[in-house]
Amino acid sequence: MKTVYLDQNIWLDIILSRKELNIDLIQRKFSGGEFNILYSPANCEELCNSHRSENIKNQISSSELNDRLEVISKITNNMEILPYLIDSLGLLVKYLEIKSPIIVSEHPIDCFERVNKYYQSMLLQS
Repeated sequence: MKTVYLDQNIWLDIILSRKELNIDLIQRKFSGGEFNILYSPANCEELCNSHRSENIKNQISSSELNDRLEVISKITNNMEILPYLIDSLGLLVKYLEIKSPIIVSEHPIDCFERVNKYYQSMLLQS
């Protein structure tokens, strides 16, 4: 099985049906179990920024945010790539035994809620 990671520009092309990309086309092309399409917390960070940042000219609405998260869910089957394990407290803990990213099953809305919870602290770090 081949693993595919889509960056934010490709997600936007799919969600907004730009450049002849759309969810139906992606699902047809990548169905059949040959490909494993993943999302990451970085995708949710981009959505969080588009939803919350005061510096964004056209913030996305809550409804649009939910629609975008559902598109990611449908295309990835909730498969996410993480550089770290998440412990039961929801904190990111460095995964010590395997020195590589891990793939987990998590609905994008759960990932988004975690990112959103720490959004203000991410702004202060930049």
